[in-house]
Order: sequence, then C-alpha cells, then structure tokens
Amino acid sequence: MKLLLVLFFVSHSAFAIDAGDGSDGVCNITGGADTQITSARKTYQCTTLNLDGNLNAFDGAHAGAGGAPLVIKVQGDVHYTPGVIIDLSGDVGLEGALMPGGGAKAGGLAGAGGSAGGNSFGTGVNGTTAGNTGSAFGARGGIGGSFVTPNTNSSYGGGGGGGSFKNQGAVATDGDDVGGAGSIPGSGGANGAALGDETTLDTSFTGGAGGGAGGDGENNGTLKSGSSGGGGGGAIRIVAGGNITIDGTIKVNGGKGGGLLTTDYSGAGGGGSGGVIFLQAGGTLTITPGSTLEAIAGDGGDNDIGPGGFGGDGMIRLDDGDGLVSVAGSTVTPVKYTAPFTPSPLVTNTTSLTRQYTSGVSCGSVALDDHEKPYNNVINLMLGVAIAALFHLVVSKKSKV
Repeated sequence: MKLLLVLFFVSHSAFAIDAGDGSDGVCNITGGADTQITSARKTYQCTTLNLDGNLNAFDGAHAGAGGAPLVIKVQGDVHYTPGVIIDLSGDVGLEGALMPGGGAKAGGLAGAGGSAGGNSFGTGVNGTTAGNTGSAFGARGGIGGSFVTPNTNSSYGGGGGGGSFKNQGAVATDGDDVGGAGSIPGSGGANGAALGDETTLDTSFTGGAGGGAGGDGENNGTLKSGSSGGGGGGAIRIVAGGNITIDGTIKVNGGKGGGLLTTDYSGAGGGGSGGVIFLQAGGTLTITPGSTLEAIAGDGGDNDIGPGGFGGDGMIRLDDGDGLVSVAGSTVTPVKYTAPFTPSPLVTNTTSLTRQYTSGVSCGSVALDDHEKPYNNVINLMLGVAIAALFHLVVSKKSKV
C-alpha cells in the first residue's frame, strides 16, 4: 500500500522580464556630445540610464523616425532629470499644392516604430491610403479622400481618414462637383477607431498608423492636390530591473493632417494615431506630480468642407514590481493599463528578471510504501497528518523570526 502524504503550499507561475545584458554600460542622454542614445540604433542594453537632456531623435521630424520601435533595457535604475522631454511623435502632414508642378506632397513621417501618413501625388486623383503598421493588434492607416471629376468647373476633394490602432478609418462620402451633377461638397474623413489591447504589448509592440491624404480638388479648371496625412506616433519601451522615475514628459502623439484654416477645394489629410508608451520596473515605477505621458491622436487637417478625420488614441501601459504604480498629480493620456507583478531578485550572469503572480493554494504528494496489515492504513494516515501538522508548525515559527 502506498500512503500519500499531502503537503499544502502556495505556488507561483513565473514570467520573465528581459532587463538586458548591460553590454552598452551606463547610457546617458545629455543633449550634448556624450549622448549615447541616438537615431543610429533602436535597441540598447544599459547598466543604468541617465536622462539629463531632451531626446527627440526618434520623432517624425528627425532622421531616426520610422523603422523599429525604441527599446531600452536597463539592469539597474532609470534616473530622470526634472523637465526632460522624450518625444517620439509623428510629424504633421503638408498642405496640398497647385498643379501642374509641385502638386505631390509626402505624408508626415512617423515616430520610431510607427507608419507615415498617406502621400498626395497631385495628379487629379484620390488621396493615398496610409500604410499599415502590420501589428498583431491591427493598427490601420487612414483611407485616402476621393477626387471626383467635375461635370462643370469645380470639385471638392474628400478628407483623408484618421489612422487607427484598431479598425481602418473610412471616408464617409466622395467629394462631389459643384454646379454639375450635384452640389454636395466633399465630406470629411472618418475618425480613427479607439484603443487597441494593451495586454498584447508583451508579444506585439509597434507604433501608430498614419492618416490618409485628402482627395484632389479643382477650382474653375485649376487642380490642387489634397493635403497629406499626419504620421503615426512612435513606440517606446523601457524595461528596468530597478526603479523608474519619470519627472518630465514622454509623448508619442500622432501628427496632425495637412490642410488650411479656410475652405479649400482639395481635401485635408487625416491625423495619425497615437503611439505606445510601455514602462516596466522591477522596483518602483513613479510618474511624479506635474509629469506627462501622452499617446494622443493627431487632429485631422483643417478644411471647412473636406476636413481630415482625427486619428485614434494610442496606448500606455505601466508595469511595476510592487504593484503600486504612482501617477498622483501627473497627466496620463489616454488612461493607462497597469499589470503589477512581484519580481524575484536579479541573479548573477542572467539577462532576465523573473516576475511571479501568486496563485491559489495547490498541493503535492509523497508516496510512503506500506506492506503491513490493512489496519496499519489508519495508523499511517494519522502519521501523515501529524507530519503535515509538524511541517506547518515549523514553517510558521520560522516566519515569525
């Protein structure tokens, strides 16, 4: 007979955070000659990270825009000098131009990890739909606005759709000609959809999508290209084995679509969607009072008749080792998603930090052989219970020391 000695214990399921191998040493952002985080690279392995100067090499207006997201892995702490700004926002779209000549306008460039806005080619055609980011959570570029050949002299272009993290925007109605088959002006582009799912960021991490370009327009025989779309916000992920304190600004906003403040026959560009801010601290994570985290949608381009659609907001996720993320007095837009975890200490020569989620009570068993008479079963059972009780007593006393 085998007696099963039942031992109760609390189990944990492990999940690893990669805090890097520290091969880049101490990483500095000073705004000067010794700035080690530059547009030349997108992934860094730091022992500690010192943020002493503004960082905009990864926004849509600079050479570091587009491509892969910015990922900084830090074995120790992240130090943030008050007032420092990190910017991975998308760039604005451009106003359309008269044709022939000079009609084509490029879409706004995205922040690192995002997608650019749609182009306006300036040949009397529809605006270009912005490229998708290709992310697993389905970011979509805004659809380009329409150009309608006029029956008489004039035509309004439709506005470009806003970029989105979730569903593709759409142009509500084509632009229509004036004084010809109809008199309905070109319609505005549709707004981008709402947030995606922040729980996917562990496996799928990318920036926002761009807005679509507006459709071309014609005013008494003079063609004008639609305005181009705004670029999508970029994506930044900082993973630290120690503490992260943000005492300034991180923004990954979508770029505004191009357009005019007054009525224009060509359609305006759609706004890019916001990007992603993903912070994970094995120690404490603090967003100090007065600090700002932004992943806001870009506005649609201005046009009284064919405005661009607004982009969709991006995502912000904050993971903290003790489960107490501090954001009191700060501005976090849109609302953050928080996934607390309990990390174990870093181990020498390892590149990961383990975080553990406490589960319910589970049990294990130890088999004890017994070849004696059946009445010994009762004795053995009582012995097993006694051993389990003794084990529990010893553990309890140790926990009180």
